[in-house]
Amino acid sequence: MLTPLPRRIALYGRHSTIMQTASSSADQVAACAPVVGFLGGKVVATQLDPQLSGYRRNRPGLQLLLRAAEAGEIDIIVCKSLDRLARDAEDVAWLGKKLAYHRAPAPHG
Repeated sequence: MLTPLPRRIALYGRHSTIMQTASSSADQVAACAPVVGFLGGKVVATQLDPQLSGYRRNRPGLQLLLRAAEAGEIDIIVCKSLDRLARDAEDVAWLGKKLAYHRAPAPHG
């Protein structure tokens, strides 16, 4: 019987204003540790987009995650909450379609 490989997990954190602490994005990623443990995966990438609006689809960290999904380098994206990745239903749907096409499940948070 083949043993399944651990899921390759990418972590993502984002905060939008300088009114939040400089470590806010990193704190979000740290809060994802229990989910990673529950999923039994291995963190292979971490991307942060500090001080960037969730309405922007061209955020550098998000774009790196999408490229990793397209390249088959990650299986799951984990973030503290879905609004860290997208701010409205249209962007959630856009992101979900892109990830599903590349077989990375929708974000967990």
